[in-house]
Amino acid sequence: MAATAMTGVAEDGGSASGDPNLVLITEVFRPFLVKSLRLNPEFIAQLTGSGFVSEEIMMNPQLLQLGNGVSTLLDDLKQANQMGSYAAFMNSLRNVESFKYFADVIEEFANARESEARDKIKYVMRALCPRFCDIDPCDLLPYITEFSDGERENVTQCVTNNGAISGAMMFCGILRTKGEECFSQLIEGLQGTGHEGLANELSDLMDPCKNGGEKFCKSKLNDVNTCTMEDAPGCYDDCTPCDDNASSCDSISSSPAPKGKKRSLACTWGKEMAMNINDSEDQKGQSVKNIPLLKAEPSIQPHRPVLSVDEDPDDILNEEPERLEELILRGYQDELVSPGLNGKNSVVVAPTGSGKTVVAARLAKAVVDKEPGVGQRAGKGVGRVIKDGSNKVIFIVNKVPLVKQQGDLFKKYIDGRRIMGLSGEMGHIGSLDDLLEKKDVLVMTAQILVNALRASDKEDNADRMELSSVGLIILDECHHCQKSNAYNEVMEEYRDLKLTTPDKPRPQILGLTASMGVGKAKSRYKAVSHILNLCANLDAEKLSTVQNEDNLEELKRNRDKPTESILPVPGRKIDRFKMEIERIMTQIEDIISQTPGGDIIHKDSELKCPTTRGTQVYEQWLVRMQDYIAGATTDNDNRMCLVTCTDHLKKYNSSLYINRDARTQDALEYLQRNLTRHHSVLAEEEQDNELDKERNCSFEDKLVAVFKSKEEHLQRISEDPANRNPLLECLSDTLIKALAGQDHSRGILFCKTRAATEALLAWIEKTPKLQFLKPGRLIGSGGTGMTQKQQTELLTLFRDGNHQLIVATSVAEEGLDIQACNVVIRYNYISNDIGRVQAQGRNRARGGKFYLIVTEELNLHEKEFMNQIREKMMFESTQRLQRMPEAEFLKQIDKLQRENKLERKLKNHGNQSRKHNKKLMQVILICRKCGAEACTADDIRVIEGAHHVVLADFFVERCRFVNVPHSNPHPDIEIRQKIYCGNTRKSCTQEWGTQMLYKGCLINLITPVNFVMKMPKGPPRMFKKWKDVPFKIADMSMDDLEKACNISSDDDEEEEEEEDNEDPRGNADGMEMFSASNVRQPHRQRASPSRDLEMNLAM
Repeated sequence: MAATAMTGVAEDGGSASGDPNLVLITEVFRPFLVKSLRLNPEFIAQLTGSGFVSEEIMMNPQLLQLGNGVSTLLDDLKQANQMGSYAAFMNSLRNVESFKYFADVIEEFANARESEARDKIKYVMRALCPRFCDIDPCDLLPYITEFSDGERENVTQCVTNNGAISGAMMFCGILRTKGEECFSQLIEGLQGTGHEGLANELSDLMDPCKNGGEKFCKSKLNDVNTCTMEDAPGCYDDCTPCDDNASSCDSISSSPAPKGKKRSLACTWGKEMAMNINDSEDQKGQSVKNIPLLKAEPSIQPHRPVLSVDEDPDDILNEEPERLEELILRGYQDELVSPGLNGKNSVVVAPTGSGKTVVAARLAKAVVDKEPGVGQRAGKGVGRVIKDGSNKVIFIVNKVPLVKQQGDLFKKYIDGRRIMGLSGEMGHIGSLDDLLEKKDVLVMTAQILVNALRASDKEDNADRMELSSVGLIILDECHHCQKSNAYNEVMEEYRDLKLTTPDKPRPQILGLTASMGVGKAKSRYKAVSHILNLCANLDAEKLSTVQNEDNLEELKRNRDKPTESILPVPGRKIDRFKMEIERIMTQIEDIISQTPGGDIIHKDSELKCPTTRGTQVYEQWLVRMQDYIAGATTDNDNRMCLVTCTDHLKKYNSSLYINRDARTQDALEYLQRNLTRHHSVLAEEEQDNELDKERNCSFEDKLVAVFKSKEEHLQRISEDPANRNPLLECLSDTLIKALAGQDHSRGILFCKTRAATEALLAWIEKTPKLQFLKPGRLIGSGGTGMTQKQQTELLTLFRDGNHQLIVATSVAEEGLDIQACNVVIRYNYISNDIGRVQAQGRNRARGGKFYLIVTEELNLHEKEFMNQIREKMMFESTQRLQRMPEAEFLKQIDKLQRENKLERKLKNHGNQSRKHNKKLMQVILICRKCGAEACTADDIRVIEGAHHVVLADFFVERCRFVNVPHSNPHPDIEIRQKIYCGNTRKSCTQEWGTQMLYKGCLINLITPVNFVMKMPKGPPRMFKKWKDVPFKIADMSMDDLEKACNISSDDDEEEEEEEDNEDPRGNADGMEMFSASNVRQPHRQRASPSRDLEMNLAM
């Protein structure tokens, strides 16, 4: 986003975890706002209602006092520095008629800076375009994630039809329409493809303060003899060389970018913004002075070698790579890699922290260097290694943060220019076969490889790849290779290739794990069967563990096992919050039993209501109730009542979890957010809807009213010191004992749910004696989770000591290598035997400590004892299989693989009629809460194999749209609004999905768990995931996409031509219209890039 790129982080050290755009209002425009803005109650009410600014700030009595109100507000906002507060402030300005002018001034400045950046990029590209004629633009496309799929396809097609020169011209033309991030990616791409001289020249030209300032820029541009300086934007004329002694150079890079680091263009723009705003005047003629310089956000990029300007970029691939570390293995690592170097498919089982990735690097290097006896094989059974087979390596991982981590380790031993990391957040990456022509090693998440192997052959899909083009596949955390996991989907393709066409080349396989697990085995026989099945899935010919006595001693010396402590803690003696919540839950359970069909909860059946609330047993009962309601309830009024009751019970049950693990205050705030949110939205709508004003109070209103009647009493309980949580006191003592005064130490606190991580993070930050921890929060990427960039940046801050503790869900259990981490705490959280081994393995430093803090009443310490027994069972079973004669082992593997192939064939045959069902119009999706009809299965299409969207025109008329903070979980996707059921007659608050911007088109994505599907035959059913539905949803074609956007390709070209001359403020009205909350949106709406920019600036 432009605003983010320009502002970065304030020099005074604002929190990196706060809102990076906030500096625009608290620093850059502070004098202007303090002088001109006069607060009023309407604006304060708008800001308070946004939810992003705390009520404590807005209750400050000084806000409405003349003279110091704005200054006080800005100070409070800066101190709190909450993510989203900039957008909330700007939206509040716009929602007050007399304050819109202030929003216009601030956003006009941001748009003007972005426009200036684009102008400079156009000028530089126009000047150096001829230099690109010797470069194949297809080599650069994998680096340019800012290009859309259509733009990539156009460049590739142009190169195919007209040659590289024509393709380069088109590439430059597209690039001139992009922003700073795209230009940074171009420089990185040039460095990564061996054109570093040109990359350095581009970097020099974009930083006029470098190497002599204006004169240097002019001389460089005159060298290409393509234009004169009169064409350049004004910022070149205003530029002056950096003063070597000037303090301003602290935040502006005036030296070449360090090797392996991508130059951040925000450095240049940050200085120019500070220079120009100091000389600018507002409409009243008041000059804005003394604006502090801004620092660019740290760039976190993989290592890449960089040449100097004087070196010939054409010789880059002939040069020796930057000095690589010598790959020296320990004795036990030699033993572990030995089967692989002998050409066998093997699974390496070794403790966490023992260097399994280094073992993998040794085998990968052998394959890349084409050492004899390794790599591809062909033939029946074990097969034979192929001489001169493919030397390409694919390393698949199960979590996005591991892509960078494992790729960086490989770059220590293998030329970094031949390694590339890929994840789903990069957008369309093209053909893996094409990437493997340029790279020797690809590190990627497993689903990318699955998509490439199973890409459709229709429409001449060029993205499909064959396993026969790969020499080695490495599977990190390979114990996941079972059932429907993406790892097993990859290996299903491999096993089918082996059994069906054995003479065709197939890759060597290497699996890495610390624990094979035992599944649900309760005996050693079952444990052996589980591990044997896992080996069959991985086509393992050898289980590789450390057996040599000397090597075992070396392993013990190098892998220091942490000290383990279990700390059971009694809960609150009297839990008044729980007692009040249970009373409310009992009332709701009585309502269910009195509703037709709901009396089953008091009968002896699996649907009988449990007496223990705030437990997993109760949560599982609620899931069974939802399935029962979906299939057994036909009356929509009864459905509405039962579903609303179970939804409220689920939230109350979750609040009891939070109350048990954290503060009562956190549990109450959770209820306030989740129970009253939909109620508030409906109340706002009713103010403008005369028909709804006359309706009776809804059932949802009545349940919310029950909570409201108890809210004040619950608030008093949460503030009572006697209600302190003993579990938190134990955690506090443990954290202080383990980490206080030890700046070199790092700790990970594992929790079961995202809500728990949020509550514990808030508690630590507000507890004075724990603030030295500077905690961070790490959660997964699903739903409203963290992006890959956010996860990577947080882990980098953790490694560097900016966070001494991270509060995490299970996403941090596997694979993450933080060498300084010496404290791991599991907090009321137990998984299985594999999770225990993995969590313990996050302890990498010597003298590590491994804590389990649990509530006594949960008996989790007993479950942990069982996990210890299963861990021992797993070790013994692995040893038993390793002692099995090789011929017998391979015979068992072959038998299990053939049985599995037959099972999958029978399953697929049974599903054929379902997958090709032509009566999808008879499958009706109805709202799971009120029963309102949403669409049919025939109205749904699939994007990129994952996102299910509704194309029907009538769908938007059945929906309600509510604004949410914009996010980009994928380069081609921007989340815009939440979709709710539009049945206002019954005041339905059921969420249906998300509205997103995909390739410029607004489309509506739905989630199956929010609907009941009425089938042509049989009872209605509910499905948690789309892959579970008994029919196939068609893929979205380009025709579908064009129809959804209601545009033609000619319209696109006209819009692109108009965008170059578009006034940045021309779409302000459109932005206001789109930002209005709860407005029904037209389904087919094209969002122009200018409006996207304005909306991003408001975030």
